[in-house]
Amino acid sequence: MRNWSENPLDLPVVGRSSMDIVKSYSESCSVLSDLWFLRAVMPTVLLALTFILWYHSNRTGEKPKLPLPPGSLGLPMIGETLALVFQGKSFFEDRLKRYGSVYKTHLLGSPMIRVCGPDNVRKVLLSENKLVTVYWPTSVRALLGDGTVSSAIGNLHRTRRRALQKAFGYEALCEYLPVMQKVVKDHIRRWCQEDVVYGYQECKNMTFAVSAETLVGFNMESEKHQSLVKVFDLFVENLFCLPFRLPGLGFSKVTVF
Repeated sequence: MRNWSENPLDLPVVGRSSMDIVKSYSESCSVLSDLWFLRAVMPTVLLALTFILWYHSNRTGEKPKLPLPPGSLGLPMIGETLALVFQGKSFFEDRLKRYGSVYKTHLLGSPMIRVCGPDNVRKVLLSENKLVTVYWPTSVRALLGDGTVSSAIGNLHRTRRRALQKAFGYEALCEYLPVMQKVVKDHIRRWCQEDVVYGYQECKNMTFAVSAETLVGFNMESEKHQSLVKVFDLFVENLFCLPFRLPGLGFSKVTVF
């Protein structure tokens, strides 16, 4: 049976003096001390860097020429995102009562103006590219890219939208129909052979398979299909998120791929 009191570090004592053991013990304590120091100092350093970045962006960023509606931009960098996470839909109800149907806030890394009510929303939708332009959060623009229809504005948006509509015209849908019928029949045939079928998940898998085979031409095996569905679900779940590549955040999970 090992005697821990004689050698607490579990180091071999053959050919080593007591001074060597004491030196190794002192070095281990020094490393642990450095690690504890880093754990204590790093939050302060990150907070200081966040404040510096926020201050620099406010000093160098473009200032609005017109007065902004009432509201709050919250904390530096993250704004009121944490309040939205913890409060849920009551976040918007509270701001609506406090500031009215038009107010400013800061969510998902982007300052924004929230508009409520059918009259205000109608005015915004009918004034696209006149009073307002389409703008998506930073995470959406970074993940979808600059070449998407949602990122384009003005004539470029109309050109891309017309080109995309050809893929969903009458002639195109007639060509898709046999492929769609084949995918649906294969899924229903497989469901009939199983004891339990989870309707929501299976219908989502079938819809994904129909879209992948008709629009992109993917005809995958079951394992590859399930793997791609998981990646797609992860992408959609983290599409609207904080645009920071930090461990544990949704943006870093998606950008790994």
